[in-house]
This record gives sequence, C-alpha cells and structure tokens, in this order.
Amino acid sequence: EKAGLKNKVIKSIRRIARRLPKTEKIYQVIILGAGSGGLMAGRYLKDALILDKKAKIGRPVRSGEGISCQALERLDIKPRRAWISASIDVVQRIAPNGKVFGRQQKDLGYIIDKTAFEKFLASQCKTEIRLRTEVVALEQKDNLWVVKTKNNKIFKSKYLIGADGVHSIVRRKIFKEPLDFLPAIQ
Repeated sequence: EKAGLKNKVIKSIRRIARRLPKTEKIYQVIILGAGSGGLMAGRYLKDALILDKKAKIGRPVRSGEGISCQALERLDIKPRRAWISASIDVVQRIAPNGKVFGRQQKDLGYIIDKTAFEKFLASQCKTEIRLRTEVVALEQKDNLWVVKTKNNKIFKSKYLIGADGVHSIVRRKIFKEPLDFLPAIQ
C-alpha cells in the first residue's frame, strides 16, 4: 500500500515537473572554436561552453604545427611523446636573396602532431565541449551574449571568446571586419 502511494506521488511530481518552464543555463563564457586557442581557454575556465562545427577534435588541421619550449613552459604544459613528432634544434630565416639571418640554436621547441595535441588539450578542459554545433548568429542582449546555432539551439553567456579561426563568425558579426590576407614569412 505504501509503495503504491509512493509511486503515485513520484509520477505526479514528474508530471508537474514536465509542465514547469525549463530554466536555461547561462554560462560565464562561451568559446567559439575548439582548436588550440579555444581549448587552451577551456583549460582555465570552469563555467564555460566550447562550440565548434567540426565533427572531431584536431580535425581538420588549420594552423601550423610547431610550438616553442617557452610557450609550453608559460602554459604549464609538459611535453609528451604522444603529441611530439620532432624537436626543433635550429631556426633560421632566409631572405629571398638567400641571405641567412636570425639563426638560433638550442632547445627551441617541437613539431607537434596537431590532432594528438588538441586531443590532449581537450582532455584537460574543465568545460563542456559541443562539436557539430555550427554558430549562425550572435547578438548582445540584456548584458548577455546570445548564440544561435544552425539547429536552432540558443546558448547564453556573460562573455564570449572568438577562437574560431580565419573565417571567424565573431569577426564577421561583432566587429564587421572584412577578411584581408597579408603576406608573411614562414
């Protein structure tokens, strides 16, 4: 008799709960982009959400694959064999006329497996990561960032980090800057 009454009460509570409006989560920070920059921010933030349209962490590789020892030290990351392909022992710059300048030697850095490195960063994130989530609209409303995705999901946060690369929706929608490419030394 008591078990039956208990089950009826539980069912009633669940029915009432389904009718109540759902409270929406307001994140402290939304990070757009699950590449190295976005994942690095995710290592330091607890109440954050990372959104990216890609299907897998580390793919596609969209940027260089070298990192300095100094950068790893500043970020408190110990080098790991799982994502190091080779050591960088010499760096030199060669001008178009063949002149060599700026030659440096000694423990300079590493050539990394970018996919493995980003998976390592993701494993250290304190944040939720949602892949296959393409952001299509951004606006600031009532002191919150409102982020709308292609599948009509809405996320809100107090702060927004644009780490979404060269074709950044943050740059296009918020700063309204055109995309200009500049020649550079590599």
